[in-house]
Amino acid sequence: MTTAALLLLVAAVLLASTGPLLQPASAQGLGVAPDLLGAGAQATATAFEEFEDVLNLATVGGRGRGGRGSSGNIGGFSDARSFEQTQAAMYYIAGSSHTYLSPVIGKPRDQKSCLTCVAFAATEAVEMAVACAMHLDHTQLEGKGLTASPVSLYYCAPGGRSCNTGWDIPQALRNLVDAPQWLQPNVCMEKALAEEGLREAAVLNWPRMCRKAANQKACRTISRAQPLYTCSYKSLSSFYQIQQHIRRHGSVITRITIPNDWEVQFNSSKRTVKGLDTPAYKFNASAKAAYGHALTIVGFDNQNFTWTLLNSWGSGSDPDNLRVKGGITADGMVKVSMGLLGVAQPEETYGVTCEPSMGTSENLHGNMPWITDTNRRLLAQLPANQSQDGTCFNYTTRPGEDVAFIVDHFDLDIRAFVQHEANRGLFRLEDFTYKFAYKLQAAEFALSLQELSLLVYDGRFPPQLGSLNRLKYVSIRHHCLTGTLPPFLMRGLPKLNSLIVSTQLQRTYVSPSGDQCGISGSIPVSWQKNKSSITYLNLAYQRLSGKLPDITNWPMLTYLELQHNSFEGEVPLVWQNFFNNVLNKSLEPTADGGVVRIDISHNKLEGTFPRWDVPVANSVYVMPFRYLFLDGNTKLKGCIPVSGFSIVQYADTYITGLCFGDPGSAQWAQVVALNTTFRQMLRFGQINESTILGTLPVEYGNWPSLKSLNLKDNNLTGTIPPWSNLSSIVYLHSNNLDTWDSAPQETGPVATPRYCRLFKGVTCDKSNRVVQLNLTALGMGGQISKLSLLDITKVISPLTNLEVLVLARLGLSGGLAEVTQANPNAFPNLAVLDVSTNPGLTGPLPEELAVLTNLRVLDVSGSDVSGSLPISFVALQELREFRAVNCTRLSGSLPVDWGMLTNLEVLSVTSTYITGPLPSEYADYMAVRKVAVRAAAAAAAAATRARAAAEQSKRALGHPVTRSSGNSSLDADTYRAQRTRAVTYFNTAQRRAAVAQKVAQAVQAAASNGTRGRSSSGLGMLKLRQLLLNDNKLSGSLPVQYAQMRDLQVVNLSHNTLTGTIPRVFASLTKLTVLGLGHNQLHGPLPAAFVSLRRLAVLDVSNNKLNGSMPTSWRLMAGPGFRLQCLLLDSNTDVLITEEGSRGLMKSIEIRIPSTGLAINNSSSPLCSAMG
Repeated sequence: MTTAALLLLVAAVLLASTGPLLQPASAQGLGVAPDLLGAGAQATATAFEEFEDVLNLATVGGRGRGGRGSSGNIGGFSDARSFEQTQAAMYYIAGSSHTYLSPVIGKPRDQKSCLTCVAFAATEAVEMAVACAMHLDHTQLEGKGLTASPVSLYYCAPGGRSCNTGWDIPQALRNLVDAPQWLQPNVCMEKALAEEGLREAAVLNWPRMCRKAANQKACRTISRAQPLYTCSYKSLSSFYQIQQHIRRHGSVITRITIPNDWEVQFNSSKRTVKGLDTPAYKFNASAKAAYGHALTIVGFDNQNFTWTLLNSWGSGSDPDNLRVKGGITADGMVKVSMGLLGVAQPEETYGVTCEPSMGTSENLHGNMPWITDTNRRLLAQLPANQSQDGTCFNYTTRPGEDVAFIVDHFDLDIRAFVQHEANRGLFRLEDFTYKFAYKLQAAEFALSLQELSLLVYDGRFPPQLGSLNRLKYVSIRHHCLTGTLPPFLMRGLPKLNSLIVSTQLQRTYVSPSGDQCGISGSIPVSWQKNKSSITYLNLAYQRLSGKLPDITNWPMLTYLELQHNSFEGEVPLVWQNFFNNVLNKSLEPTADGGVVRIDISHNKLEGTFPRWDVPVANSVYVMPFRYLFLDGNTKLKGCIPVSGFSIVQYADTYITGLCFGDPGSAQWAQVVALNTTFRQMLRFGQINESTILGTLPVEYGNWPSLKSLNLKDNNLTGTIPPWSNLSSIVYLHSNNLDTWDSAPQETGPVATPRYCRLFKGVTCDKSNRVVQLNLTALGMGGQISKLSLLDITKVISPLTNLEVLVLARLGLSGGLAEVTQANPNAFPNLAVLDVSTNPGLTGPLPEELAVLTNLRVLDVSGSDVSGSLPISFVALQELREFRAVNCTRLSGSLPVDWGMLTNLEVLSVTSTYITGPLPSEYADYMAVRKVAVRAAAAAAAAATRARAAAEQSKRALGHPVTRSSGNSSLDADTYRAQRTRAVTYFNTAQRRAAVAQKVAQAVQAAASNGTRGRSSSGLGMLKLRQLLLNDNKLSGSLPVQYAQMRDLQVVNLSHNTLTGTIPRVFASLTKLTVLGLGHNQLHGPLPAAFVSLRRLAVLDVSNNKLNGSMPTSWRLMAGPGFRLQCLLLDSNTDVLITEEGSRGLMKSIEIRIPSTGLAINNSSSPLCSAMG
């Protein structure tokens, strides 16, 4: 075997001839007759001409191939995309063998007299794609029952076809995706027909027959939600793509026009001859088109210019085959010369990709277990003395492998691979994807992995975890995980004892796209039916729904946390069986285990809590559970059948208490009376300024409708009782919140504080310290609308662990400087500050906010802030999002210093009076280095001035104003006023000095990072995803440097006064989905290179001074592989798009799958809504 396929030189590997040179087409007697085939023939003929030229260039360097030479189709390219496609085709063909036959071809099938050729071709392609994916031959595929019935697909898929109807290829392929339940094993329909004693052509009631087939044992579990296969398909636009798909997936589906001389060239003498040994169908000038047909291409010969096809007319060796005149071969295969009969027509030839669906026996957990070490191509890292930075690897090829195979297997871009090989002779591992998620499977982990902890931002719950069958502990903390719980997870993890799937900060989230985060659906029935050793199940703060699970088969369960979901219905009566098992074990509660804790609070449960027998009512050692939390289930009623030694909380429910309470107790009677009497009556309570003495009564906690409670200015002693029933309270005013920030005691069990469990908008960490405070969620706007921001920050400033502070839509007044005015060291951990939609917040954006150096999100949208954007904000090096939407009083220019905000991902400043140019420094790392030096010097100078002012205020405070000798009342008042001003000046100056010093330190640290010779990847706003600067007064040109912001997805610079041309280098922003440049003064042509923006959905360049016309290459943007849905080109100097151009785009959009529609020059269309 040959070594170092990844270290080969291009000249040696790709351009070396692997066989005889290709002969000119004329020498083979080939020709192209467009009139022979009807529609599509010219496209096929043209594709063949281009393919010949690519072969010519790839094999003999473009020097001509005999008498025919080159057609001249290569050399003039309409756009960059066509050149890249030709380049890739040339490299791929040069690096692959000239002949190929799929190794997964099955036995020939016979469609007999019915017009079902499309279904036969589709199912053959499905079977071969599955065989390639699983590395099986067709015999092994049949042994596993992984066949596909063309009869089921044809007659049962939506559309109502008969034996004589026929079918279209695209419609059939759509059903592979939209109705996959009809991809059934052959045996189901065969048994159904046999039981009825019918042949296919004799069936009159196909819906009934389809139901009968679906009810066969092998097909009962197949449904649309759980199909046998998961398939996709695509149209192929060139011979090179067709050959590549055949190598990867076994076959492609093609149309063919059968001519009237087919049975002449394949006469009856060919019935006993294999197709590969039979001459190919050749051009016949007198032949005419007879009818259309569909079959699969399973091989090719680039030396003799032929395709190898698998037909669906059965085998010539079958004595029952009705085609006695000919047209068939012994193995059902035939060869056709390239360019004839419409075979491999561009865009009308389709490739199918399939694999067993997750949940089937072959792929139960979605981990694709057929990907094993024997099917992987493993790399060996080169020694350090032979490697570049430790990223070079050796690969040993196997027999039959060529460069094209390596490119296919490792998902390489063959153009980049060739260029790397040519330029440096080595290909680095960092340059390609090794398909880790699909290649590194359970085999590497399952033998040892027992504990798994993940912290993820988004995605779906990974069902592949079910294959790691030794796992005992799984913890997935997330911000925005979605999807459903895998139904077979518990079956695959028999040793699992702890499963935790919870949000990182124990709250519900909304994704940036507006979707609700969290796992949805119900707890799978299969989890409940199988015995499990699970002891800890935490699925809190998700979007789970349906009934509560049956936990009878989870006898070891001690912790069940399902709070903050949407479970509905009654608490299952069968839970009594579980609790009886617990009682029989006589579990003794201890600090470290042995207690049962169930939290099903804040769901949608209703009905009466079920009653069951408790053997000993008042024993600390015998109880069904120690903790039960039912709060927030507003329709739950009845009593709780447990002993008084269980801790039960049921705020905001109709639960009356414990069924085993002592009815003779005066305290119990008082609780019942208060609960009954005040439940519907009491809406507001105030206990303040009345000099209440002593402690607060526990019974006050039984007022579930209480909204506001003020305990300020009294002589109360003791602590606030555990008022677990005050579920409606939203305003609790005591003198401070210091206790909200206290960690629990180090020893002894500590119950979770009530404010962590019940207060809306309050989120605590594991140590019960408040880390999130969302006053908007409290619905307190009406109660605190008269408060200033300073009033709130003074109260909550003791919360030093606070990470998220949301004060949006509260009608607050004051200035933003009040956030740090009371204490410059307040909120040291604050990461999110949202004060949006408070028009009463006025004044400039304060420099002091720069002391919040951990800030990641700052939102002042909809406020009345004014002035310029502070330069000091460069100290916020952790800042990811800055939003100032509709802040109409902001002015000045965009600070160039903000180019130092290297982690910024969202910059949204709209509807302001900000003027000046777009700073090129935001993407120019050399300019940022200079800015960093200047910013550090400016911050240091500001700190020096602030310290001088602080010293001056200190001296003024130490020299009070001298009183006059008369000592009159006026003198005393003047003295006090001056003294007060001196104290105020001193406090303000000291605070400003402290703030300036912290800002200077942060800016200097950021500047130091920016001037230590770091690479350009670490400087500037190169992580920016959204740049929203619309509706301002910006001027100047579009900086070409912004092309370096490769992560940009949304750019809206509309409604400014920008000039110049649209930089063509913006075509490198390949992640762009929205580009808004409308309502400016841009001129020049539209960049043709924008055709590379495949993800672009909305493009607005309307109302400018652009000239010329829409580039021809832009028509591709409406076709397959692109996402364009809104194109606004109107109101420019020239008419950029004609009616004919619009029709061309709309025609292209019709063949896009899936079709998204396209709005042209219609800004009011919903398709353009992404522009806002």
